[in-house]
Amino acid sequence: MQDIQHPYIAGFWLRFFAAFIDSILVAVVCYVISLCLKNTLTTYPILFTCIGFILVAAYFAICNSHFNQGQTFGKQILKIKVVDLNGQYISLYASFVRAVLTYAPSCLMTVTLYIDSLVVSIFINFALATIYAFTVYLFVFNRHNRRTVHDYATKTIVIHENVAASPIQTIWKGHFAFLGIILALIVTYFFIQTQVYTGTQQDTLVKLKQLQSNILTTQIASQTIHEDGKTFIMAIYNVQVDDLNLLYNSDFAQRFAENLNQISPQTLNENNFILLGVQAGYQFGFANRNEINMYQIERTDQGVEVTEQVSTLNQF
Repeated sequence: MQDIQHPYIAGFWLRFFAAFIDSILVAVVCYVISLCLKNTLTTYPILFTCIGFILVAAYFAICNSHFNQGQTFGKQILKIKVVDLNGQYISLYASFVRAVLTYAPSCLMTVTLYIDSLVVSIFINFALATIYAFTVYLFVFNRHNRRTVHDYATKTIVIHENVAASPIQTIWKGHFAFLGIILALIVTYFFIQTQVYTGTQQDTLVKLKQLQSNILTTQIASQTIHEDGKTFIMAIYNVQVDDLNLLYNSDFAQRFAENLNQISPQTLNENNFILLGVQAGYQFGFANRNEINMYQIERTDQGVEVTEQVSTLNQF
């Protein structure tokens, strides 16, 4: 990505490779910790997602502050550093805010899996997606000064280590129009999500969670479908559990189906298509594991039956 000639400011590729080096370093540490604490992380996913995020933010906050002369390990190798607009090293507080804005989208992307309310989950995802999209756009296209969201929020800039200071150019005003378009697209997408997939049956979800102690959260995404003159509901019950062994436990899925039939028998009528996703996993900083096993729930002459569908694994 070509920069407008400005030798004082660190260019796109220097910042990119510095971030890449740091990300690999931090990811290895997070991955080792997650392997050692796998079962504990799965049992308390929200707690350790937040702890992992704080540790990642702490590394970047301390290194990019005056404590380490504005340089992470990657920045030291590439000979660039973070300073304020006056060329001074920044405080630990400013550096922490900067790190939070930078790494919240990547370190907190799974936290909404553990929130019962689908609407709240969508709102959090909207906020994280907006921060991420704005950050990437400015990082790539703001060639005048290479400042992005966390830089503007904390009044910082990334510069070359041994280049004399020079005036900093302002952002091209046209970028605000593009950011507005990006925001409009994100708002539209999440608005459609809230309309098509509506978190309903809250009482039912609470009861289902209470009846099985291993359930952390239960969400439902449902959609009314009109096809060939018929109307039916397609619903996916997403159940987050605290034990990886329950993913392939058909007895657990069968019990859930029976509880659903007892609490809300009208849900399992012959016209509806009901899926159950049993999900378990964790995120610790840059280390992320998420596994889901899908079942179809049907009412038959013999009672309620579950049929295993497909399993997926997402791990880094």
